[in-house]
Parts: sequence; structure tokens; C-alpha cells
Amino acid sequence: MKKKILIAVLGLASLGAFGYANTASFKLTYFAPRAQNGPSWPNSLWTVEFETMTYTRSSFQDTSFNFAYEFFLTKELSLVFSLDTFSKSKSGAFKDYLAFQLDSQIWAVSNQNAPFMDQSTFSAMHRLNISITPIQLAVKVAPLGRRTKLIPYIGAGVGLYLWSVRLQGDIVSSGEEYIYETFTGLQLPIYPVYSTDAYEGEGFGKISFGYHIFGGVMFPVANRMTVEIELKLNNAKGKLSQGFEGFDLFDIGSFQLSLGVNYWF
Repeated sequence: MKKKILIAVLGLASLGAFGYANTASFKLTYFAPRAQNGPSWPNSLWTVEFETMTYTRSSFQDTSFNFAYEFFLTKELSLVFSLDTFSKSKSGAFKDYLAFQLDSQIWAVSNQNAPFMDQSTFSAMHRLNISITPIQLAVKVAPLGRRTKLIPYIGAGVGLYLWSVRLQGDIVSSGEEYIYETFTGLQLPIYPVYSTDAYEGEGFGKISFGYHIFGGVMFPVANRMTVEIELKLNNAKGKLSQGFEGFDLFDIGSFQLSLGVNYWF
């Protein structure tokens, strides 16, 4: 919450630098993290999470809000300052393991061996929270000008991406194998389960540089007002450390589909 308040203050303060701006826009955005994962990114945190947990990439898609301020340079060309906020938290269970307690330690057993256990089992779970706040400056081109019934446009720019990732809950240490012998003498491999609270970007958040491209169309609905539909692609990556050692760069890029209202000054 403190970060969002600070970003909002910085955004409002930045308006002074655009004293001759011509348009203020407020948008409702469907924010979909790109979350690159799979065989091409074997050491990605996204890959590990989607392979081992019950949530998917679509679990982290949600609506957010966008503010933009536009300064006209010519009838076709303008500069755009924009601010987005996005945060999503999702809990998931391990797909391939169930947990059980033995004395004071939590252990995991594979799903295929769980029916042979003489201990009660339950789901091992953790929560993943992702926060991404792009602060961007772009060049926007409206090739038909701004006095037509439809105003198509395209643009591109750069930005600062404030981001954080937090993982709280159970971690199955599949590299540490032990043998559990049941009352019937059956020997089953089991793995210790540890509790973790790994936080990257605590406080204000980490900062990464990135770029974006976008395109859309505005529909005039009144003398000083237009409705806007826009599609934007963000590309940015951040370096993980602290409790996430060993992972590759973290993909904080996203796709954004926005519906907004523009007020023209």
C-alpha cells in the first residue's frame, strides 16, 4: 500500500512537467503477465511454479487501473506519460506430492505412493504474490490526426518497472530423499517439507528497465471526450536474489488490454 501511495504521489507530481499537456486518460486494464516458461526457460521461477503447483499462468491475470497524461507535439505526434499498478496473490498445492507429519517434521510423499502410507496425508501448499508497477514514457503517433471520427494510433517507449515477488508456505525438497518404512514393511521414498517466506523487492520494490509497444483507437463521444481501446505489450526482466538464488532472470513483461476515457484540454 505504501508503494502505491508513493507512486501515485510521484505521478501527480510529474504532471507539472507536462504543463501544456492536452489529454488525461483513465483506463480499466486487463493485465496478463507474460510469464515466459517451459522448456526454453528451464531455470525460470515461472517454469518451476507452473510445473509443480496447481495454479497456471491464467491464475495471475486480473484487472488493474492505468493513468496516462499526453502532451501534443503536432497534430499527429505526442508524448505520453503513463502509470500502471498490478498485484496478484495466488495459493496453490503441489501437484505431485502429498504431505504428512511425523513427530515434529512435515514430509512429502509422491501421489502414487500416498495410498500405501499408514499416515494421514494432506496437501502441501504455498502462496505466490506478484506485484508490477510500470512507469512509462512513450512516443505516440496518430497518422490520421485527431479530428476524425475514428482516431487510430500506435506508439512505443521505455519505462521503469517497480516489481516484487514473494513466496510463502511449503517447499518440498525433492533432492533430499529418505526412506519411510510402513507398518507392513513397505519402504517408500519421502522428502522433507520446509516452511519459507522468500521476498524479493521488499518495501519500495526492485527497479528494472524495459520497453513497450502499443496500439489502439479512440472514438469521440463528446466535444472534449473520447473512449479508447488499447493493446500494449511490455517487455522487462528482473534479477532474482536473496531467497531465489539459482533462477534465471524473472520475466515481468505483460500484455494489457485497456478500455479508457480521455478528457481533452
